[in-house]
This record gives sequence, structure tokens and C-alpha cells, in this order.
Amino acid sequence: MTNFFTTKWIPIVEYANKESYLNEVQKQVDTISDKFVGLFFLLGICLAPVYSTWVFTWITMGCTCMLYLIIRLVLEESKLSRALIAIVYTIFMLQFIGQLHGMAEMHFFYFTNAALLIIYQDWRMQVVYCFLAIGHHSFLAIMQWQYGTDLGNYFIGYGDITFFRLFFHFGIALLMSFICGLWAYLIQKMYLTITARYQKNEESTQNKNFDENRSK
Repeated sequence: MTNFFTTKWIPIVEYANKESYLNEVQKQVDTISDKFVGLFFLLGICLAPVYSTWVFTWITMGCTCMLYLIIRLVLEESKLSRALIAIVYTIFMLQFIGQLHGMAEMHFFYFTNAALLIIYQDWRMQVVYCFLAIGHHSFLAIMQWQYGTDLGNYFIGYGDITFFRLFFHFGIALLMSFICGLWAYLIQKMYLTITARYQKNEESTQNKNFDENRSK
């Protein structure tokens, strides 16, 4: 049986439960995440000169990278560490939006980062990612509506910030996270199903060989 699921990337073994499987997946894909976090760090430096957002960039990016280092060097694979990784990706996305003063195109990073989180196969990461992003935009919108503070540059820099606009903004974000979460869940379920069938076939083959040896 040779396919994607039998490569040495994630070998077919027996897992005690879904959490042990997700921990093993995380161990494998964290190295991929390292590369993207490094790219995001370099991208943040490249975007800082556009609007001279150096202070904002270094404070935000410094805290984000410190959090990621703690996750990778201190924490073990777990639900908590995956939730914190989702937070890291959220902060990078919000940082890029703020650096370019809410430019509409920078919001596409929401979709990019949501797709990147699929490799962890844990749909709960999408929940953390989505609601942290929505909470951030909602808080800044309320602050601007209540106190007239000019915060649009840090989340939406085009036109009036209205509830109608935010409703569709958040609706599309929720839809994207739902789709990515569903994909993550289906990939996880598919692998575990294939693993169970593979193990069943192995046991059947072993029992058959044992019976044949006994009959000789």
C-alpha cells in the first residue's frame, strides 16, 4: 500500500487517541511552520519602510517571534501549543494589515494564513484564528465609533467603517475559517480511517499466516 499516507512523513502507526495523532502531526509540520514564520519576519521588515511603521513593527513582531520561540523551544506538542501557533499566525496577519494602513489587499493574508493552518489538521486552530481576528477588528471599530479615534489605519483603511461593511467582512472570514477547519477535520478523519483499515488488513494477514503455519 503505497500512497501519501504511507510515506515516512507520517508513518502508519497505532495512535491511542486523536490527540496523540494530532501531536504527531504537529511534530512533523512544525518545521514547515518555522519556514513560514521566518518569511513573515522578513516580510514585516520589508513592509515597515512603506509608512515608517518601524516602532509598531518591532514591538509587534518582537512579541510574536518571542511567543513562537517559547512554543517551539519550551512547550511540547499539545492543544495549547497549537492554539498559540494560531495566535502567532493571527498577529502576523494583523501586523501586515496595520503596516500598510488597512490596505484592502493586505486582508488577503487572512486567507493565506488560514490555509497554512490546515496542515496541523486541527479544526480548533481555525476557531482561535478567526475569533481573534474578528475580536481585534471589532474592538478597534467600537473604539473608533465611540471615541472618534482614528484607528482605521490599523484594520480597515478604506471608506467609512460601518456595521454593514464589517458584517460582510466578518461573514467572509467566518466562511473561510469554516471551510479550512472542515478540510483539516476531513484530512484527519481520512488518515485515521486509512490507518484503521491498514491495521485491520495487517492483523488479518498475520492471523491467516498463523493459521496456515499451524495447519502444516
